[in-house]
Amino acid sequence: MGYKKTLLLVLILALLASITVGCSRNRFQDQFKLTVEIGSGQGTIEVTPEKTNYNKGEKVQIEAIAADGYQFDKWEGSLTGTEKSMLIVIDSNMTLIANFVKKDYPLTIKIKPHHLAGVVEEEVITIAASGSDEYEYETTVQLTATPLNAGYVFERWEGDLTGNVNPASITIDMEKTVTAVFKLNQELVTVNGPGDVEVIRATSTFNQAALELTALAMNTGVFDGWEGFSESDIEDCSNPFDPLKSKWVVLKNIPGNITANFSEIKGALTLVNSWGANWGPKRDGKIEMTYAAAIDNNVWCFVTEPREHYQPQALAVFDLDGMAGRTNVDIHISAYRPGTREELAKKDFYPFTFLRGGWVPFPDNPIALDITEVLQEAKNEGATSVDLIFSVVNKDSYLNLTLNSFQVELYTAGYSTNPAHATATYECPETPGPIDSDGPEAAREFKIADVELTNIIVPMRTASFAALDLYSTALTFDDIAKIGQTNQNYEGNVIITGLDGRKHGTGLRAFTEQQWDDVLTRGYGRLIDSPLAGALPARLDLTELPYFPPIGDQMAEGSCVAWATTYYTMSFYQARQRGWDYTGQSYETAEKSQLISPEFTYHMVNNGEDGGSIYLDVMQIGQHIGAPSLATMDYSDINYTKWPEEAAWREAPLYRSSGFYQDHGSAVYFIIIDSREDIDVVKSLLHQDYLVTVSIDANKYYQWEGGRPVAYHPYLSVENYRNPSTNHANTVAAYDDNFSH
Repeated sequence: MGYKKTLLLVLILALLASITVGCSRNRFQDQFKLTVEIGSGQGTIEVTPEKTNYNKGEKVQIEAIAADGYQFDKWEGSLTGTEKSMLIVIDSNMTLIANFVKKDYPLTIKIKPHHLAGVVEEEVITIAASGSDEYEYETTVQLTATPLNAGYVFERWEGDLTGNVNPASITIDMEKTVTAVFKLNQELVTVNGPGDVEVIRATSTFNQAALELTALAMNTGVFDGWEGFSESDIEDCSNPFDPLKSKWVVLKNIPGNITANFSEIKGALTLVNSWGANWGPKRDGKIEMTYAAAIDNNVWCFVTEPREHYQPQALAVFDLDGMAGRTNVDIHISAYRPGTREELAKKDFYPFTFLRGGWVPFPDNPIALDITEVLQEAKNEGATSVDLIFSVVNKDSYLNLTLNSFQVELYTAGYSTNPAHATATYECPETPGPIDSDGPEAAREFKIADVELTNIIVPMRTASFAALDLYSTALTFDDIAKIGQTNQNYEGNVIITGLDGRKHGTGLRAFTEQQWDDVLTRGYGRLIDSPLAGALPARLDLTELPYFPPIGDQMAEGSCVAWATTYYTMSFYQARQRGWDYTGQSYETAEKSQLISPEFTYHMVNNGEDGGSIYLDVMQIGQHIGAPSLATMDYSDINYTKWPEEAAWREAPLYRSSGFYQDHGSAVYFIIIDSREDIDVVKSLLHQDYLVTVSIDANKYYQWEGGRPVAYHPYLSVENYRNPSTNHANTVAAYDDNFSH
């Protein structure tokens, strides 16, 4: 019984084991594995869903994903094909192998400025301009840029390759574009002298190269011709009559050695000095400045206009007494419509000047001021008579001032320096009268009523008040900046001891920044920027005319500006107009009544000290007041504060110069010599019988050793006239285009 139970239990267990084994075999026999591998290249395989085992018939999405720089190629193993993304059905254990290959990227080569400039080569393969080749990922390509002809040189790489290293390497890891930039070979031509050459164009064909050149002379140079090729090499040029001296040429081929020759321009300006006749390289009081030196140093010049056949018609005569200095006294004479405060015209005793007579009191004699333009302007406004008001401001609260007398004299039948010849005289009944200082704007007024204008002659108005205005433009800040390139003198009267041991004064003072600003604001500066009309001779010398005054000597006084603009210029204008003849005369023997006094203008604007003067100040005294002859006010370098006596004041209006009239003032005309055209401006002025005043550095007259002059420079050239500190005024009176050294 026990044995049977045991056997039955064993049989049951065996049966259960058999059933279990059978069930297990049936459950796993329909599941399979999926294996993925990378055969070649770089990438990944994405499996969705991703499992260890898959049931038979289960669908799986597979996708081959290439790494950067690679692309999918094909499947191998249990699957074939080139589709990178596929849906497969699992029916057995499967192995999928994805193969990747490197990508090819295009490398595009471009050429600047055009395909005829050069080529770019990669190793031994020539890459055509603007063409493209493809390179396998991570390939390193060496690029070599080569000009197609000598007219170009490689300059730089642009695009995906930068810099100027040639040859240069680039790694192709994406699509890339490289531009080879060539530039015209400006060093193809050797330049000899003051100039430059511009290579305009260089081209190549299959059998010939062409080169276009332009020779550019500097301001101080002139083009002399080419070397390195013959006329047979020239395809085209700007001067068919002399091809080898043509500034612009096109060559049929590109020679290896080309030279452009330039030389310094010929010609010189003659400068007349005021240091006496026994001065200068030729002991004639003159020195030449070459055109090249004038251009190279931006020499600046001044011009004033003559007042042709002028006759004053009205004088304001007044006598001021007291200790108040000239600088601290403002004087205005205004014309009002009778019985009203309607001002019709006005004139300042001092025009627009930066420096005045300084601390010195007014003279003990009457002063006569030409007020012809005041009455003419009032008459132009329709007035038949005017009230004239003499307005005085004493700005010095410590010093007294009195107006002793004030009268107006009319000379409608012809001017005379003798007051007895006046056609009418009007006296102010309010004088004498004190002028107290009640502040800078507090004026004391003295009135002369009902001055008759019937016989005042008004000149016909023209479109321009001055001939030079037609050839000039308003001075600008840019012009002043150009003038400022020269080192101007602010020291006043720089004394230079000459070869003979004599002390020579200078006296050209520079404008300050504020003064330049005032010149621009008031419109008192105009730039002559084009030559006056007319053909110009190759040589002109105004000192050879009988009207040019004899060489004078300022001695140690700082009155060079007055000598240049008053003595030389105003005397020349008056002599030409009045027929004065200086032929064969020296300064000592000449008729002093026929020479205009620099003493008058210099003392008016030297600030009461011998410290020189400013061009505009001296010129405006000549334009606004005039200047007497040396017979009436002789020159001396001892007393620089003395003011004229009455006779000199009365004579001064006869010799007034002219100028552009604006805001009751006059303009100074500037020339800035920085080109050959500016030289032509000066030449054209001389040809029209104008004199030009020039600013120079008087130290450059000499060769210096040990702080003293040892010899005269024979002329001022670019070799010896460098970095000037302009301290002296000379007069340009001649030129010679053929002057050479």
